[in-house]
Amino acid sequence: MSMTWPWYSQECAISGIDGNGMRASRAAAAIAVLAMLFFSMPASSAATIQAGADLAGAIAASSPGDTIRVGPGEQRPFVVDRPLTILADGASVKADLQQPAIFIRSGNVRISGFSIQGVPKDSQSKFSFYMERLDGGRTSAPTVPQYGSGASQGGILRLNLTNAGIVLQGVGIALDNLTISGAEEGVLAENSQDLQISNCSFLDNDRGLHIKGSAAVAITGNRFSGSSKDGLTAEFSRQITLKDNSALDNKNAGLFLKNCSLILAEGNLVSDNTFGLALWNCTDGEVRRNRAHHSYYGILLANTINTTVLDNLATENARSEIVAGFGIGISLTENSSRNLILRNSASKNFNGLELIKGCRYNVVFGNNLTQNTHGIRAAENHNNLIFGNNFEGNVISIYEDDAHNFWNASAGNYYSDYAGPDGNGDGRGDLPYLIPKGNTNSADLAPLMEPDFNPLINTTNLWAELARYATYDATSEGLPVIREGKGVMIQAPRPKGPPVFSDDPMALERPAFTPDI
Repeated sequence: MSMTWPWYSQECAISGIDGNGMRASRAAAAIAVLAMLFFSMPASSAATIQAGADLAGAIAASSPGDTIRVGPGEQRPFVVDRPLTILADGASVKADLQQPAIFIRSGNVRISGFSIQGVPKDSQSKFSFYMERLDGGRTSAPTVPQYGSGASQGGILRLNLTNAGIVLQGVGIALDNLTISGAEEGVLAENSQDLQISNCSFLDNDRGLHIKGSAAVAITGNRFSGSSKDGLTAEFSRQITLKDNSALDNKNAGLFLKNCSLILAEGNLVSDNTFGLALWNCTDGEVRRNRAHHSYYGILLANTINTTVLDNLATENARSEIVAGFGIGISLTENSSRNLILRNSASKNFNGLELIKGCRYNVVFGNNLTQNTHGIRAAENHNNLIFGNNFEGNVISIYEDDAHNFWNASAGNYYSDYAGPDGNGDGRGDLPYLIPKGNTNSADLAPLMEPDFNPLINTTNLWAELARYATYDATSEGLPVIREGKGVMIQAPRPKGPPVFSDDPMALERPAFTPDI
């Protein structure tokens, strides 16, 4: 599908960003076009069927393009093997062990209105299920539903299938107004394209929604709550739109994308998760106008590149279930580089914003960092340009260890605790703002006298400023350090590893430092 870049320029103007040189927003614009255009179910002149107790029979008797309406009552699990629209009003379906409530193996399908009760993970029961069906390693009764390439391949039963409420694989599939609860995975979508999931509730599943190896996926207006793992996991997929979803009280991540590209995450609410919105090994995305609260990490980018984080709100990310009082508003870690962190607001977090472990050539501009323990925490990285930000009412504005970053371009940042003069009235302090905590001797050489809470963003200029100022040669000798107190060096945070993303219980460690406040 061809992209109309004049439309892209208009989108950038709406976002408050110029269209020239906007790297990550190009991906976001392409995704937005796909989100509007990719799913178009042709108007059908085929029959509308009123399904009674035998929904499977109605499907078998239908023709491609038909609409089947399902009234109240409980239905048996069913398979959709042809293009259909199935609209339920008060109908429910209960999955069984290794048998989803709905299995979609056709393209151009819409499913709406069902309440689905899933089956939780039970390894022992699943093993027994397969052992009962084995005959010398071959299937004696091939009753297992064909998931994707088949639950049995050449007669050999697979043991790596999840208990999913809905399993789908195809092109042009829409799910809307569903409630899915109690499943190991509410919906499993593999190798699908032009997939739309909207206005669904994923409640108390192990994982609410799992997208694997798919493209052109729009996930809008859904609720993910009470998952024992992630509300949503998308992996090895591209052209992913997450818009206006809520992810609340999920044990691991609310919305988790890994090994994905061309991402637009906009207008989502993530709260009371371990990780609110997390991108891991991702590239080419835009994360904008999301709200992240009450998590250990509100918004996290790990080993993620060429992504714009714009106009997000991260507040009160400080919890005590794992580590007392620890929480990060926006975190860049594990070599996340060449990203734009722009005009976000982070308040009442432990670290409002952090750049940790190998992050390079990021631009941090126009952010409001207020009432955090640390406005920005920077460690073990270099050549990040951090300027035009507002630091107000933080216990410590900046804490920097084992790093060489740049805290001003032609102008620096605003600090509410800066007391220097401005003799010539140019709006910049005459004395540098020395980074108050850490083991570097960094300074902002042009601190601002007044804050700017809504700066105009010109990405062309930002990248040019980065090239002009971020010129540290990391191969040179080690950085000088500042010794404080009785000759004791403040130690850099050295966590043993990145945040853990796995099916195992979280083992999150507090960074190895105690703020001297």
